[in-house]
Amino acid sequence: MIGGPNPVSWKLSQIYRKNNQAIANSLARIASGKRIQNASDDVVGFLRSAELQTDIAGYRIVKQDLTEAKGLADYAVGVGSNITEDLARMKELALLYETEVGGGNDPDVLAAYKSEFDALKTTITNTIDDAYYDGIKVVAAPAALEEIELDPGGTGGTFTIQFAAADIVDVSLLDITAIGADDDVQDEIEAAASYLFKADGFSEDLDRHIDLTDTIINSKEATNSLITDIDDVKELAALTDLQIRQQATIAMIAQANNMRAAIARLYQRD
Repeated sequence: MIGGPNPVSWKLSQIYRKNNQAIANSLARIASGKRIQNASDDVVGFLRSAELQTDIAGYRIVKQDLTEAKGLADYAVGVGSNITEDLARMKELALLYETEVGGGNDPDVLAAYKSEFDALKTTITNTIDDAYYDGIKVVAAPAALEEIELDPGGTGGTFTIQFAAADIVDVSLLDITAIGADDDVQDEIEAAASYLFKADGFSEDLDRHIDLTDTIINSKEATNSLITDIDDVKELAALTDLQIRQQATIAMIAQANNMRAAIARLYQRD
C-alpha cells in the first residue's frame, strides 16, 4: 500500500521546521547584536544581566552627582582665587599706606590708597555674599556643602565637601588706617589660601572619583556585553552551518518525494 504516514518524510519535515526557526533566531540575534532577547533565552544570564544593568544605572547616578559636586568645587576654586587676589592687593595697599604715613604723608595719596582698600573690602564682601552654586553658598559656615554616596548600595562611603571655621574670610573689621593693617590682612590671606587649597583638593579628588566610577561602569558594561551580546564570528559560523543543513534537508525531502513518486509509478504499471 502506498500512502499513509511516512516516518522519514515526517522526520525530515520536523528537521526543516526546526532549522527554519533556528535560522530566524540567528538572524534576529545578528540584526540586534544581542544573544539574550528575553528571559527564556538564558534565565541565569538574563538575571545576571539585569543585576549588572541596575548597578550600571546606579553608578551613572553616582557619576552625575560627582560631576555636579565637581562643578561646585571648581566654582569654589574660582571664588577663592578672586578673594585671594583681592586680599593680596589690600595687603600691598596697607604697606603702601604705612610707608606713605612714615614718609610724604600726602593726604591725597593716602585717600587714594584708602579708597581702593575700602572698595576691595566691598568687592570681597559681595563675592562672599553672592557665592552661590545651584542654591548652595560655597563660602559659608563650616558645615558640609555636599555629600555624595560613592556606591549605589551605600556601602562605599561618601565624599564630603566641607570647610573649617579657619577657612572663612571676614574683611569687615579691616582698616587701612589701623596700626598693623597689613598683618590683619595677612591673617585673612591665610584663611583664603586655606579655603582655596581645600577647594582645589576637592576638585582634584572628584576628578579621581569620576575616573574610578567611569572605570567601574565600563567594566560592568563589558561584563554585561559578554553575557548578552553575540559573538559575531561564532554566530555567523552557526548560521552558515544551519543554512547548509537546511539545504541538505531540502535535498533529502526532494529525494524522498522522488522515491515515493517512483514507487507509485511502479504500482501504477501493475
